[in-house]
Amino acid sequence: MPLDFDSSRAPLTSQEFSSLALAVKNARESDETDWIEWKSVLDLASAEGKISIARGIIGMANRSPGAASGYCEGRSYFLVGVKPGEVIGMDEVDPAVLEDRLRPYLGDDGPRFRPYWVSVDGRSVLIIEVAAPRDGDPIHHLRKDGPGGWRDGDIFVRRGAKTPRASSIELRRLFERAKSASELHGITLALAEPREVATVDFSDDAVEDWVAATRRQLLASLPHPGLQERAALHLGLPAESAISRLAHEAQEEISRGIRGALRRREEDRTPEQYREEVERYLQRCKDGLSYVGRRAAAEKLTPVKLTVSNETKENYSAVKVVLYMPGAVEAVQPSTRAMNEGRLPALPRPFGPYVQPVSGRQASRLSQMLVGSHSQINLHLRDESTVDIANGGSTTLTFSSFDLRPLERDMPLVPVVLLAQVPFDGPIAASWQATSKSVRGVTKGSLEIPLAKHPTPIRDLADHYEQ
Repeated sequence: MPLDFDSSRAPLTSQEFSSLALAVKNARESDETDWIEWKSVLDLASAEGKISIARGIIGMANRSPGAASGYCEGRSYFLVGVKPGEVIGMDEVDPAVLEDRLRPYLGDDGPRFRPYWVSVDGRSVLIIEVAAPRDGDPIHHLRKDGPGGWRDGDIFVRRGAKTPRASSIELRRLFERAKSASELHGITLALAEPREVATVDFSDDAVEDWVAATRRQLLASLPHPGLQERAALHLGLPAESAISRLAHEAQEEISRGIRGALRRREEDRTPEQYREEVERYLQRCKDGLSYVGRRAAAEKLTPVKLTVSNETKENYSAVKVVLYMPGAVEAVQPSTRAMNEGRLPALPRPFGPYVQPVSGRQASRLSQMLVGSHSQINLHLRDESTVDIANGGSTTLTFSSFDLRPLERDMPLVPVVLLAQVPFDGPIAASWQATSKSVRGVTKGSLEIPLAKHPTPIRDLADHYEQ
């Protein structure tokens, strides 16, 4: 009769591994087969014991993937310390120590296995699980001479309940297995959003134009009949009429019980001193504008979202996608935080009389009255998925590995913000490649990323610190 164990799936829990050992105790000698082998006693420190286990692991790892898949999801098991009718038990050895002992016979790149210790009838039993064989696996062989006449290079197979050297027919099957790895194919990469990527212009000419325009706006607050009010409105700063309105509102607030919330101040700078202050401010902006703009882009520009699809019925594990974008393009990770790095220095106070809160508490109340109560929520979303960004003359994005199920569509990758510098000759002509640990080969493709016709103005990227 077959082994009294549910072999339709691989054991995972300690209880399931114990059930496997107990099934061996209740088995007959003839129940040993190509997916399970047991030894009643082995000295794990001796050469004989180590080579016995190594032979068993190699033989199980050299099985046919198709035949192996019928039991325990293709995995196989080597047990020590139990036999039909009796649990002998043995002294436990640290799994890492056991792996070190077996490595000279199996090699660093040999079969994949994992040792477990379970308790059956109060005694310790060793169970070594050997990974399921796959198409494309190499031919596993012994790496060191050992007792019993076994030699370095010997190739073992499971032939029923035995583990002999491979015959010529079995060697041919192993060579065919090594050559029959599936090729990675049917992977597609697509741009989900946005429809076009914003372009930015941080060239010297663009910076100089921004500086000149900002200078004109700031100097407009100097005494020039007819210009002061317009400049203030353009900059969003309080001018003389705005001050009058604020003072009037302050008087109304005083009548409600908040006295002295605002105090009118007279200008204490000369026009020349104000001009010098403006120039110092503009120089600070000019020195840091490119850096600040790039940092602010992570917060303000729409992230690029890419999706991956599997057009096949293959199950691809540990898929890695690498995207290469040539030209003057950079990438940054998007941020939902309010970033100090994305702010320019505080604007100089416009020339002329101004109002000043006399206490922090009163100013806070007045600020809420004027602009409304609000709060900032600083979030930085974290996800197990990541992307490695390499900028420098071009950009390479390496996305963290992920699994793709058969016919899985539109799986999102980690969003990134792209900074395409103008002038840019047409759309970004990106190329990509994908690999998988479950199959061999590389699949490649191209991706066209449309760009906006007009660059995002510098003034739309960076905010100023509030005074």
